[in-house]
Amino acid sequence: GYVLKPSFTPSIRSATKLWLRICCGHRLPRPDEPGTAEVSSPMVSVALHPGGQVSQTPAVQQDGYHPVFNHSVVLEISDSALHIL
Repeated sequence: GYVLKPSFTPSIRSATKLWLRICCGHRLPRPDEPGTAEVSSPMVSVALHPGGQVSQTPAVQQDGYHPVFNHSVVLEISDSALHIL
């Protein structure tokens, strides 16, 4: 495989902040792995590439069907055309 390069030359720009709010999940399926509990403790992981910024919500204990996270994340984006969330 190969990576397509942008049609423009990236220049250094000031950082932009991206605010995310992770609210909740609805009707999440149970894990199908043998030996796991019937009720899961889900969490959400957010990563921004390139840059390696990662944020993770705390696990919601014993609420795998309708978990409520109420987690806020602020990520800094230096060149929004090249970032993947």
